[in-house]
Amino acid sequence: MTLHTYFLDGPAAWHSPVAQLMLRFGLRWDEKQPDCRVRVTPQNNTYRVELLLGNTSYASQTVSTRRAGGHFLSDVLVTLCEKPLGEWGYLVGMRPTKLLHPLLAEDDFAAQAEALWAREKVAPRWGRLLTAISERQRPYLSNDWRQTDHQAAVYIGVPFCPSHCVYCSFPARVARPDEDWDGFLAALLEDVQRAGALLRRHQLMIDSVYFGGGTPTVLPEQHLQTLLTALQTELAIPSGTEFTVEAGRPDTITEAKLAAMRRAGVTRLSINPQTLQDSILQTIHRAHTGAQIEHVYAEAQKYHFDAINMDFIAGLPDQTIADMKENLDAVARLRPENVTVHTLALKRHSPLMQTAGKYRLPSVETTRAMADLAYETLCGMGYEPYYLYRQKYLAADLANIGYALPGTLCRYNIQMMGERIHILGIGPGATNKVIKNAAFQFDRCYFPWDNAAYSERLESYLTERDRLFQSISQRSEVQ
Repeated sequence: MTLHTYFLDGPAAWHSPVAQLMLRFGLRWDEKQPDCRVRVTPQNNTYRVELLLGNTSYASQTVSTRRAGGHFLSDVLVTLCEKPLGEWGYLVGMRPTKLLHPLLAEDDFAAQAEALWAREKVAPRWGRLLTAISERQRPYLSNDWRQTDHQAAVYIGVPFCPSHCVYCSFPARVARPDEDWDGFLAALLEDVQRAGALLRRHQLMIDSVYFGGGTPTVLPEQHLQTLLTALQTELAIPSGTEFTVEAGRPDTITEAKLAAMRRAGVTRLSINPQTLQDSILQTIHRAHTGAQIEHVYAEAQKYHFDAINMDFIAGLPDQTIADMKENLDAVARLRPENVTVHTLALKRHSPLMQTAGKYRLPSVETTRAMADLAYETLCGMGYEPYYLYRQKYLAADLANIGYALPGTLCRYNIQMMGERIHILGIGPGATNKVIKNAAFQFDRCYFPWDNAAYSERLESYLTERDRLFQSISQRSEVQ
């Protein structure tokens, strides 16, 4: 049977996993005339999950968890759509390694992991990789939430970019020549000051810092210097703390900015080519060349950062396997400490998908071959996969994989995937998360991406963040 659309009537917590499951079978949301409906009805400690065709119930089952409900729906859709589950089996969600984290303290971890992937019908190659990655993450993740209750990873967001890449749907805006950097910085500095006070009030130690966006190095030199100084002063970042700046675009990096970052204690820099072929860079609206990447990389090395990361994407318009090999040859030549290989995500609101037919995308087979080549080549060079995440609409149903030379793993990336530490978010688009119990569930609050909305209602957002983190001190008072 051919199904194209679905509608879900059920609790909010079911919408995201069901959406990802449906996408795997090619179904998209339609509340007006869906080809099928999913009805989820809470019943005490269980859920009644039902799939309807028109007004007729096709299949139903009572389950105790969302995961069990996902298994049931997947099995039904395999039959209805006559499509296999694929290499990821029943798995949905962006953080598959999280399933293994509760098992990390077990003596028979490897055996339990293998049994888990068998139950989830995950292909052996992905199961082995997820298990190996979890083993590497073990020293960075605690199974006791009290051990990390006074630690936080800090994220700072600057939602501006020098241009809009065609594959990107993030609501960062292109920086204008007449951008009001003074106004933006005034609000952000107030946020930084309040964040520092929050850290001191709740006696939170900084585990790692990530300065992203957008492209934060799009800030003018003086504004970047002022912000970096404020971060170091107000947050009292301990010496030696992992401190990453998502420099991203080589056309935004200058020697003055590199010097300012190093003086401020930045230890890790991300310089992201995405690819090195000038024709593809022009197609995807990157305002730099492959040669600029290598020049900026050489300049950055002079400042002796602990690690430099380079991002690449498999599946870009007009990209070939030979192009990916050229990218990997550059990695062999430059030898960055970290390399992240993304698979192109076909995001609905990106220019790439809004102008369907304008761009020539590689076939699924070619994209998969590029990702496989990257894995085999990087592992052969001594890089180790250390974190992995998935997204909706990933080409070829693959994954994004971070690789690192031994001893250079990025703590922040591991903490983001593991979700076992508080997250203190600063700036437009930031998310704040506070772990609230031994199951590592968390409460959260969000700052808006829109800079005007962020600045105009800054006090209310900062008050909400203060209220969120207050629970940490309240727990300490009753211990």
